[in-house]
Amino acid sequence: MSLSLNVIRFNFIEPLHVSNPRSDYARTEEIIRSDTLSAAIMQTWALLGKEEWITGNPGFVTSSLFPFTQSGDEMVYMFPKPVKDQLKTSLSPTQLKKFKKVRYYDQDYFEQRLSGPLEIEENDIKDEFLSKKLRTGQEGLYKSTVTPRIMRPRDPQADTRIFYMERRSFNQGAGLFCILHSKSDEAKNRFLAGLRLSADNGLGSDRTVGHGRFTFTEDTISLKQPVGSDSMIGLSLYIPSSRNELIEALDPRSRYELIRRGGWISEPFNTLRKRSIYMFSEGSLFTPCQDSLTVKGKTVDVKPVGLKTHPAIYRSGEGIFLPIKTS
Repeated sequence: MSLSLNVIRFNFIEPLHVSNPRSDYARTEEIIRSDTLSAAIMQTWALLGKEEWITGNPGFVTSSLFPFTQSGDEMVYMFPKPVKDQLKTSLSPTQLKKFKKVRYYDQDYFEQRLSGPLEIEENDIKDEFLSKKLRTGQEGLYKSTVTPRIMRPRDPQADTRIFYMERRSFNQGAGLFCILHSKSDEAKNRFLAGLRLSADNGLGSDRTVGHGRFTFTEDTISLKQPVGSDSMIGLSLYIPSSRNELIEALDPRSRYELIRRGGWISEPFNTLRKRSIYMFSEGSLFTPCQDSLTVKGKTVDVKPVGLKTHPAIYRSGEGIFLPIKTS
């Protein structure tokens, strides 16, 4: 049985920088997280004058953005490696170290992994990717450069400060993609309206100088579903909607990582920080299992306590989950 997934490919036409938790401009985040994309869409709704669309239930859920590239005439989509994943294959110590650095499986390996632990060929470990389809030399889907920038203080008597910024540029035919789950056709149209403006404005940091601008393409892929699955794997950041949901999600088969999410409020309150919250990362495994694509979690308001002159600031913790067999 196959599952049809709606995907959106992001082809970046300008370098991209995504702030990391330390706000260290010298290093960019590897991917764009699902909560960042949701926040960007809602910000464009405000620019479009559609504040009534901005609620705790925006009508869409996305995965985080993962790498893709084109190999010949075929699109090669990469999916997150399950947290603390293990193999059936016996690897040498050297190859095992290489496998531990893998972060993504291509669609073929990901489909195999949904049906149980993998048996792999050592030559398919290509840097951070596990793939049969990537040709030699295709492992680097992007290039990173660190460039000096200047920060001019508002005080004309103060000295100009130099800082460094890492910018990521994707190779021809490569970029990032997400899975989109819309709760209605109207919700999808609202998402695409925001995405079109985001494409012109850019994603990530320093959008005022053109960073993060992109074009996008809609596509559909077919993903084989496992038989006899016992867990589910998250493709988004996830906040359980209740204590009971959290207790139900955790059992001895569960494997997960927690990450802290924060950030600054946009204009005119950009000197204030959002409240931070811990979320389950992509690739985390939970129970109980569902037979198909499942959406779980909730959206939370991270507006600073006491800020009464600003509407709610939403961080999406709704996540897309797929069935997986852990043994």
